[in-house]
Amino acid sequence: TPQELEQRANCKSRVWGQTCCSEDMIEEECVLPDMEDGEFIQWLNMGAYCKGLASTFTIVPHPADKYVFVQDQR
Repeated sequence: TPQELEQRANCKSRVWGQTCCSEDMIEEECVLPDMEDGEFIQWLNMGAYCKGLASTFTIVPHPADKYVFVQDQR
């Protein structure tokens, strides 16, 4: 049964990677819902580079691998 998502206020945001480097800005300006600790932002179609670009520079561990298989309904 689908569940309706909680409606949240949108905020003008910047998205940064996990290093302290100025080149690690992912999105300079975007609008995102107000988020809480432990929530994630998902980027689709990252290809081969999503895991390769991960860094533990700031003691943030690499994310766990999750595999999703979708049956083609065509």
